[in-house]
Amino acid sequence: MMVHRGGDSQPKLADVLGVANLLHIVRRDNFRSRKRAKDAGHRQHQLGRNPFQLGGSFIFGPGNIDRFAHLSKTFGDNATPGTLLAALDPR
Repeated sequence: MMVHRGGDSQPKLADVLGVANLLHIVRRDNFRSRKRAKDAGHRQHQLGRNPFQLGGSFIFGPGNIDRFAHLSKTFGDNATPGTLLAALDPR
């Protein structure tokens, strides 16, 4: 997926990123992610302004090239380190 970073006719990154809802908390994949984080010793101390905002992983290259884009579908939906490293391979 290519994400454009501005321009009049192209969506901005903030408009493309998703927002979860309360039902995402009971999803099976979210439960596994929360358990994995808790087992690793991570705790959520405070909620931000929008606790349901989702993020993503992006790799941008020289010349305004988007080499990789992963938009999170739910909490804990992150690109794997192997996938991110593969996107850096110039082949």
